[in-house]
Order: sequence, then C-alpha cells, then structure tokens
Amino acid sequence: MTRLELRFEAINRNGKVVTGDLTADSEEDALDQLASRGLFVRHIEPRDRNATTSWELWFGRGYKFDAKQLAILLRELATLSAAGLTIADCLELSAENSASTRPRSALQAQIAQLRSGTQLSVALAPYLKAKHAAVSGLLAAGEENGDLPNAINSAATMIEAQLAFSSRLRGALIYPAFLLVSSIVAFAVVFSTLIPTLAPLFAGREDMMPAALQWLLSVQSAISGAGDALLLLALALFFATALSSATPSGQRRLAGLAYGLPIYGTINRQRENALLVDTLAVLLQHRVEMRRSLSATLSVIGEPRLQRALAEAIERVNEGEALSTALARSGALPALVIRAIRSGEASGQIPTMLRNIGLVMNQQLERRIERTISTIGPLLTLCIGGLIGFIVIVVVESLAAINNLAGL
Repeated sequence: MTRLELRFEAINRNGKVVTGDLTADSEEDALDQLASRGLFVRHIEPRDRNATTSWELWFGRGYKFDAKQLAILLRELATLSAAGLTIADCLELSAENSASTRPRSALQAQIAQLRSGTQLSVALAPYLKAKHAAVSGLLAAGEENGDLPNAINSAATMIEAQLAFSSRLRGALIYPAFLLVSSIVAFAVVFSTLIPTLAPLFAGREDMMPAALQWLLSVQSAISGAGDALLLLALALFFATALSSATPSGQRRLAGLAYGLPIYGTINRQRENALLVDTLAVLLQHRVEMRRSLSATLSVIGEPRLQRALAEAIERVNEGEALSTALARSGALPALVIRAIRSGEASGQIPTMLRNIGLVMNQQLERRIERTISTIGPLLTLCIGGLIGFIVIVVVESLAAINNLAGL
C-alpha cells in the first residue's frame, strides 16, 4: 500500500496552532496518529514533495481560493455536474472562464490530477484555506457515498451563506461608519480652521475669552503638541497589526482582541456559535464520520474560546463521551444548542436537530444585528448633534465676547 505524505494544521490541548508533516496509510490513520499526540486537526492535505518556488506560487501551486472564488467554483461545479458533465470537464469550463492567471493555473493542476484518477476532494484540498476544510470533508463524504453532486451543492450553499452574512453585516455598518467618518472630518476642519481664527481676537484680553473656547484651545494645543507622537503611535500600531496578521499566533491574538470588543465581539461570537452548528449539521447530514466532522468544524471557528472548547470536546468524544455532554462541560455554547444535540442523540436525528437549531440561531443573530444597527445610528446622530451644538454655542459666546470688547 502506498503511504500518504500529508501536511497538517492542528490545535493542541492549550489552544495553540501546530503545523507539520506526517506519513500515514490513510487520512483516518493520520487522524489517529495526531489524536494520540493530543492534537485536533483543523486542516490536512497532501504534502507537495517539491519545494514551492516564487514562480510556482504565482502560477497556482501554493495558491488558496478565497471564499468568493470558492463559492463561485463550487456553484459552477454543482450546476454543470447536474447537467451530466464530468467533474474534470466542469473544471475545464471554469478554468476557461477564469480571468485571473493564478486561479486558472490552480484549476488546470486539479484537472491534471482528476484525469490521472485522483478524487476531487484530494485534488482540491491543497487549494483550500484552513477555514474551508469542511468543504474537503463534504466532498470526500460525497465521493464515498456516491452522491458527489449533492455534496458539491451543499458545500456551495454553505460558503454562499457565509458570504451573504458578511455582505449583510458590511452593508448594515455602512451608514454608521459614514456618520462616524463624516463627524471626524467635520470636527477636524473646525479645530484646524475656525477655532484658531477666534483666539487672536482676544489677544491681550484673555480674561474675556469664554471658558468653552479656552477649553477647546487647550485641547487643540495638546493634540498639536502630541501630533508627532500620535503619528508615530499610529504607524507603530499599523505595522504591529500587519506583522501580527502575517503569523498564525498573531492572527489569534488579534482575533482575541477583536472578539473582546463590546459590539463587534458580541455579534461575532454569536455568529461563530451559529457557524459551528450549521457546519456540523451539514457534515453529519452527508454522513461524514463524527470525528472528522468535528475536526472540520474546528477549522472554520475563529473565536479562541470556542476553539478551545471544541478541541476539548473532540478529545472527550474520542474517549467515548456523548457530544452533548462534552460540549456542555465547556459552557461555550448556549444551553439551547446543548438541549437540541441531546434530543438529537436520543432520537438518532442529530443532523436534523442541528439544522433546525441553526435556523433559530441565525434568525436570532439577524434580529440582534438589526437592533444594534437601529440603535447605533440614532446614538451617533445624537452625539454628533450634541457636539455641533456645543461648537455653535462656543462660536456664539465668542462673538458676544468680541462685541463686548468692541464696546469697551
């Protein structure tokens, strides 16, 4: 039997990401080896024996499809395969329609593998990001069950749903972001132009200057004095963020900070819970083995606390504990999810229960986003109106004081 040379990305018991290579008889054997080392797989793919050069990286090897490209590819595969075309022919049509060199080269490499007898799940795996490992699991399950077109369609629907949510969230944030940026620009103009023109009018008679204008001038002076330091701090934060985002550990630290934010963090934690339930439901619905389903689901989770909780649950499930009990120990998931899983275990319908509870969670998430956005907009408007009113009062008081000076 030919042994597989694989590259993996996993999480250890401390929540740290571990990467490496191993040789195994099968993917199941690889999972067993990693589980014995206390590692919970996020992503596993065939290892390329040839080192990736910059030239190869540009023309497909080492290239990873982003979510939008993957959704389009999977939807094309689902539509064309339903029309009776082979997967290789579907990929050829997708490659011909691709306007970019790198994804076209990646598709051509997959076509060559398919023509040589490689399965789609294996050929596509090297071009998937770790967070899309569930797609590879779905395709493998479809190949094993003889239902690949349906598995491709489910994978496309899953990625499209994630993209649709991100698009709705960005769209909902446009108006509050516009208000915030507009107010910052307006106040910057006021501080840099209007306020400085009022100060010279009180030269020699600073005692007649309104208190509010004195306060604004002191704030402007403090900002101007610290301008260089603030600029250096902003540049340092920018480069620190850029460097951190280039490494897995840095990305986890940034994610931890982001998920700790009051509004953004709350919404995204709720989204991660719904994403976990939806992904696990789709995988189990396609009869992907529980351990592989949990490992693939772990790869799509970005929230550090939920990652650790799911990794611990995987370890307990491998030891024979029920999924509902293992997840309940962590306290990371809502009680509603635990009760639904427990009911599914009792009835033998875990995928159905997860799918139903996923719909409920997504509806709750949509309502939370709507309430949050409908609250943020008026609050920002009130704050901006209050600040504008304050500036108007300062200007009026200053003009009145100037009139008084003129009358002396």
